[in-house]
Amino acid sequence: MRPFSLVLFCSTHSPLSSARNQPPSLSSQDASEILSLLKALQQDMADVRERITALELNDQHMTHIE
Repeated sequence: MRPFSLVLFCSTHSPLSSARNQPPSLSSQDASEILSLLKALQQDMADVRERITALELNDQHMTHIE
């Protein structure tokens, strides 16, 4: 499941009307799924940072060559 799925998951599992009157409650399965999504997002962000760093280094290298 991707980050967009988390939005859909949250919107279908906690209606706004009941969220105002009581604290949100999660089943252990829901919590586990959210944790899994957050871990996947964390890895995706690390991959993006790594790619940006590589692109910046390549850009510096190309500038030096020119």
